[in-house]
Amino acid sequence: AVLERGADDLGADGFQLYEKDGTLHIAGGKRGILYGVYEALERFWGVRWYASDFTVDPKKSDVRIPKGFDLTERPAFRTRIPYYYDVRENREFAVRLRVNSSLVKGLADDPRLGGTSGRLCRGLEMHSSASMVPAAKYAKTHPEYFSMRNGKRLVVGDPQYDMQLCLTNPDVFEIFVTNVCAALEKDPTAEEYSVGQNDNVNYCECPACAAVNAEEGSTAGTLLRFANRVAAAVETRFPGRKAVTCGYQWTRKPPKKTRPAPNVLISFSSIECDQSHPLATGKHPENAAVRTDLEGWRALGARFSNWTYVTQFSAFQMPFANLGAVREDLVYYRDHGVEEMLSEGCYCCSGCDLEVLRTWLLSKWLWNPDLDEETLVDDFCSGYYRSAAPHVKAYYRLLRALPEKDTGFCLDCCHVSYYQKDLVTDEFLAEADRLWTEAERAAAAESPSVLTNVLRGAFPVRFTIFQRLNDRYSPVPYSLRRGDPSADPDALRHRALAQELLKVYELGRPIYQAESRDAAAKAKAMRETVARSAVAEPVKGTGAFAVESGRLDVCGVGRERRAERRRRRAGRRLGEGRGGRAGEGAQVPQHALELECASGSPGQCL
Repeated sequence: AVLERGADDLGADGFQLYEKDGTLHIAGGKRGILYGVYEALERFWGVRWYASDFTVDPKKSDVRIPKGFDLTERPAFRTRIPYYYDVRENREFAVRLRVNSSLVKGLADDPRLGGTSGRLCRGLEMHSSASMVPAAKYAKTHPEYFSMRNGKRLVVGDPQYDMQLCLTNPDVFEIFVTNVCAALEKDPTAEEYSVGQNDNVNYCECPACAAVNAEEGSTAGTLLRFANRVAAAVETRFPGRKAVTCGYQWTRKPPKKTRPAPNVLISFSSIECDQSHPLATGKHPENAAVRTDLEGWRALGARFSNWTYVTQFSAFQMPFANLGAVREDLVYYRDHGVEEMLSEGCYCCSGCDLEVLRTWLLSKWLWNPDLDEETLVDDFCSGYYRSAAPHVKAYYRLLRALPEKDTGFCLDCCHVSYYQKDLVTDEFLAEADRLWTEAERAAAAESPSVLTNVLRGAFPVRFTIFQRLNDRYSPVPYSLRRGDPSADPDALRHRALAQELLKVYELGRPIYQAESRDAAAKAKAMRETVARSAVAEPVKGTGAFAVESGRLDVCGVGRERRAERRRRRAGRRLGEGRGGRAGEGAQVPQHALELECASGSPGQCL
């Protein structure tokens, strides 16, 4: 192949492949030349990068380029990222998926990979108010810098999650501009910087801010006016940089009067909408409201740097029934002039529903949302799951069909729990688990790597079932029924699920149950729960399961001393009755420990 510099109209990411005299020519810009090479490898050599740890390379040696072949491609969105863990952590894999966002670790600093598009200034990520006017420095001495709610300034709590700025205060403006300029001086190649609200809804209600918002008919009024002023001030020192501000939660509704300045981008968010149906056609009122607001911003001449959501942040492993909306939403955003597109998935950990397939599909659609869904799913499943592909595709169709029975339920991305059954019913989970079990049988005969792919794919369904069984079975005890443990098949199923889940935990990637400030600690506790559940043994003469005596710390919340206190309490009751004491060295039967635990709620008796 011959590599060439592309025409200017290809931009940084576009490319052209063409045949001339039997030779393949690849032309493109600084990233486009790479993307063109990857396109050629995929199209003619059959190479696929399905995951950072799973590449298919047929190693074709006799490849012929069709005579007269000529292909030119440009991306639908200037900046693109399917924001999942594998992409964030592995920049070379990300580039092969044509991802060019600075949210990929190390990508902006690796010139081999063509750099990034729309790179945000370091230290000025989206929710920048907390860092530009830090509460630790100003809250005590200048409470007037922070938002007023119910007549009081909010100067306590977490600045990011509890506080906002008073955006009409002149000192706040000066401090903000000074700190933005200082950050840009340290990071002179940054293309964009954030003028963003903190991640909470406590916007300022002081008289000055309230007057602006009343005039604008939207609480976005104060932030947009502030962002326009900041952008104008920064432009004098750092020409060409763009400010990115929010159209998110309390700033989503556009103002009536003020228009975004030409160097201000709106990071529009659809966080409230029903994810189970396409934004353009979904009947839920939230979808209609999001459409109205986006089109209102467009009427103001806004340029968009959108931030959307494609996972369930309150339950990462919960099967997420948004498959029918993902591609159509990207078509809608492209047709409404969105320039930059961030699709936020399970970015902080592994283990979410169909994460590998979702990452790959999104990367294809962020480049071209007109690509056929069934063709892409067939391609991925046949290459990544091999002989297990029919069963995985059946699961995909099962999950995709869930919203067809429209119950009016709003599948947003923040408030669904593992126990929510409006869409993900127990019957659905049973059928899904059956399909993944069939897939596992097929993969076991294929290869260890394909079996690993299937086990990772099955993890979310099995984890959700495990969580629901935890309502009735905690590791100590699993069941308080008397009789043979085999009479309680759900308890046995709980243990079997734990054994399957443990195989995926042992692959080494972090798996969080939800996005939270203490996600890592909760994840560690859950893994310990799973590990203990996997080795629990039946207690003779009872319907219960127990772990090794003296090792009751199955969720990471207790310690040996808690177990010892329970032994003492149980011993006092058994030794002398109410108010009595057991003699020194009294033997405490194991079932007494189980009954001690039974007094608490499931999962809390540890």
